[in-house]
Amino acid sequence: MQSPSPENIAMVEVGSSMEPGSVGFIQGDVFKQDWEANLLGEDVKFDLIYDYTFLCAMHPNMRRLWEKRMAELLKPGGLLICLEFPLWKDLKSPGPLWGLKGVYWDFLAHGGDGASHSYGTCPIHVRTSS
Repeated sequence: MQSPSPENIAMVEVGSSMEPGSVGFIQGDVFKQDWEANLLGEDVKFDLIYDYTFLCAMHPNMRRLWEKRMAELLKPGGLLICLEFPLWKDLKSPGPLWGLKGVYWDFLAHGGDGASHSYGTCPIHVRTSS
């Protein structure tokens, strides 16, 4: 999937059918499950996950793990909000931050395979300040 379209974005109608709820914030390592024990219920799923420059900071080889974890944690019909950049960066340029051209559409599409073909296994280059 190269770009968003009405066919691949869920449309949510906000109306009177929505009821007040509660909000909770959780801090923990998303790749570990130790924090999940502090939550109610065995099957931990979230209505909303907010990714604030998380995916773009990870090496491209870790993107498949990110996708798997988001799928495990997000409720069916839940909302995944991602604030990521740089979308313009060459995918072969060192990071972090790593380029993300079209990653979400591919990951979230049924049958999408994310970065496995686009990025392959590239070496980790960490930028340091001088």
